[in-house]
Amino acid sequence: MVDSWADLIDNQGDRLSTVVQAFSERMAARQMSHFSIQATNVTPGQMFSGNRFYHLVRTQTGATLAVRIDNYGRDLYLSWDLWVKPLPNWPVILGLIGLAALMALGGAQTPSFFGPSSFNMTLWIIGTIFNSIWMGFLVGLAGRFVRGNFLGFFFKQLSPFDVDDITAMQLAVHHSILEAADVAGISQNLLRAKETFHGGQRQRLI
Repeated sequence: MVDSWADLIDNQGDRLSTVVQAFSERMAARQMSHFSIQATNVTPGQMFSGNRFYHLVRTQTGATLAVRIDNYGRDLYLSWDLWVKPLPNWPVILGLIGLAALMALGGAQTPSFFGPSSFNMTLWIIGTIFNSIWMGFLVGLAGRFVRGNFLGFFFKQLSPFDVDDITAMQLAVHHSILEAADVAGISQNLLRAKETFHGGQRQRLI
C-alpha cells in the first residue's frame, strides 16, 4: 500500500445510499480518460472468507485505488487505499528468453555417425533454461547497480507522467468523496483533512 485515507462520521450511516450515488455521479462527470472505475465485490484473498463492496479506480500503469463507502452501525465510513503493483517489463523478459533459446540451438545438435546431426528438443529446452538463468542473473545485477533493485529491469518503472496520473487519480477520488458527502448534507469540515498525497515515487504537499 502506498497511501490511504479514512474517516468515520458519527450518526450519518443513514445517508449511505446518497453518498454512494453522488460519488459515482461525480466520478463519471469528471470524464477523466486516464483511469477506469469499477464497482464490485472484493474478497481479501484465498486465506479469508467474505467480501465487501468497493469502487476500484485503476490506471494503466498498475495503480489501483480502492474506495469503500459503508455504514458501521449508525456511523458512515469513508475510505480509500492506493496500491501500486509493478507491471512486468515484457520486452526485456521475452527478449531475454528469446536470446537464450537462440543461443541454446547450437548445443541441441547431436552428432550422428550415419548422417547429418539431429536436433534434440530436450537438450534445447535445458540449454534455454540454463541460459535464461545466467543471463537473467546478469540483467539482475545490472538492475541492482543502475536502478538499485535486482528486479529493476524486469518490471516497468513509473515515469514522472505516470506519477502525475496516479496523483490526479487520488485527488479526483478524494474530491469526489468530499463532494458526495456534501450532497448528502455532510459538511466537509466534519471530514478529516488530508494534506500529503503519495503518488508512487515522490511526495507532494497539496
